[in-house]
Amino acid sequence: MDDERRKTARIPIAADVEFAVDHKILSAEGIDVSEGGIGFMTDEPLTFALTLNLDGKDFTKTARLVRVSQTEDGRFQFGLEFENKIIE
Repeated sequence: MDDERRKTARIPIAADVEFAVDHKILSAEGIDVSEGGIGFMTDEPLTFALTLNLDGKDFTKTARLVRVSQTEDGRFQFGLEFENKIIE
């Protein structure tokens, strides 16, 4: 989302941030904050475990978040990169 579409101004910060992912506490560096959210950086990619069903067969994979964007209709699109190939 670009600055023109933001509802509130972002204020630069330098702050330690902790957040929970899958029952683990992770650390990050806060870079900006607004009434509506926060921007932060991590030293490692955020990793997800997922299971998807292709043609009746389940594949369980780990993947890292590489992209997030909001579509014009307000939905969110996520791009994940598999840590290992889905089809060998």
